[in-house]
Amino acid sequence: MEYIAKFFGKRRRFPVRLGYYFEPPRLAFSQDLKPILSDAFPKQNGQHHFTAGLGMIMSDNLRIDGAVDVAPNSLIIMGSSVYFF
Repeated sequence: MEYIAKFFGKRRRFPVRLGYYFEPPRLAFSQDLKPILSDAFPKQNGQHHFTAGLGMIMSDNLRIDGAVDVAPNSLIIMGSSVYFF
């Protein structure tokens, strides 16, 4: 979901994003009790991910974005910029 917030008239626009997705568990896992196989292919549960992002449209050509992905055992922070020619 994305919402474009406008501040200071129509000069500054800020895309605000919120999201959710479910990452299913791996299909391949080892039921063998040998540590070399069970460590390489552990049985996993699926994970719920919540995402959020904030962007800034600087001009018609330049856009800067930042995002975060939060899961029970991970936190990913990303940033990007796009320049249109």
